[in-house]
Amino acid sequence: MNKVSIFTNYKVTTNYGATLQAYSLNYFIRKKGIDCKTVGVIPDKVSRRKIRSRMPKNFKSIQGIIRIIARKLNRLIIRKTLVVRNQTFEKFRDNFIPHTGIITRQDVLDHKESYNVAICGSDQIWRPTLDGKMDDVMWLSGIACEKKIAYAPSLGVEKLSDSQLKFAEIALEDFHSVSVREKSAVTLLQPICSKTVTHVLDPVFLVSKDEWEKFSCNEISNDRNYIFIYFIHPSKKIYREVSKIAKKLDLDVVTIPYNSFFNTSDMLFKGRKEMNCSPQKFIRLIMDAELVVTDSFHATAFSILLNTKFYYSATNFATRGRSLLNDFQLDNRIISEESDIRLDEEIDWTNVNTILKRRIADSEDFLMNSLNECNAV
Repeated sequence: MNKVSIFTNYKVTTNYGATLQAYSLNYFIRKKGIDCKTVGVIPDKVSRRKIRSRMPKNFKSIQGIIRIIARKLNRLIIRKTLVVRNQTFEKFRDNFIPHTGIITRQDVLDHKESYNVAICGSDQIWRPTLDGKMDDVMWLSGIACEKKIAYAPSLGVEKLSDSQLKFAEIALEDFHSVSVREKSAVTLLQPICSKTVTHVLDPVFLVSKDEWEKFSCNEISNDRNYIFIYFIHPSKKIYREVSKIAKKLDLDVVTIPYNSFFNTSDMLFKGRKEMNCSPQKFIRLIMDAELVVTDSFHATAFSILLNTKFYYSATNFATRGRSLLNDFQLDNRIISEESDIRLDEEIDWTNVNTILKRRIADSEDFLMNSLNECNAV
């Protein structure tokens, strides 16, 4: 039986969605009795410098420099919090995601390690980099590997350049089976792929509601009922509008601040802040909330899976969330303004769970059939 190695961006992150999807895929495969580890790939500092040097000139303007300096100064204010959060995530990865030793991207490409069956997925691992390139490692391009499977990677964009499509076409030829997380990715990749590109669910759906409840059972979220606000890109308006709703309903407002960078909206928020929130507690916060308001794909995914009432705040870059909600006939949960929230609008969870059961079965079938065909079962 071949060993399975998972490639995903999880090692250097405090993103709850990225970490929990990495846990989910690893957990699901191991639960099936398959030897599986997630590859501890770390970013290449050299490539990071290259990306920064190629950033658009407007980012190097005086105003841009001022913003960067202000951001760095502000980050010093919350540095202790971020350090503790990093330690919390590192502890979670060590305890719950069996992984290989740390390996650099260049070592992977130099064939310092070889793999029996490699799975790339999930999350936005196939998204073009800031300088427009495709990530060789996450596309498993040029990696020493016997069999390759793509499970639910996301492109994160609706269009690819000609050079990006050419890269994808060549890379996909080496795959045994290919699946993606968004329908838009099927539309983009199927014309250039000789294999069927299958639309599957994010790995967090491969773990059942009961399993998530048990996984988070040691985390107590709140004594009072509350609205959970979870934004990657928050604003003062979001907090203000949701706080008004909470006051009308006599609810607390809870958030996890500083999810992508320091911002004054998080700093000035007067509700309850979960500064050092573990991934398990993140799940519990969604599970126990009266309402979730978010711009996060994975907070939306968990709200659906756990049957928690929610609204998804869409932006111009909300392809992933829109695709997810369309899958479950929940387009009415998309809002463009927080004032669009309608408290009397209920969710037909019976219909949602019927769709969910079918989609989970289809996604599990794709993954298990792929692993079986690659002699990993």
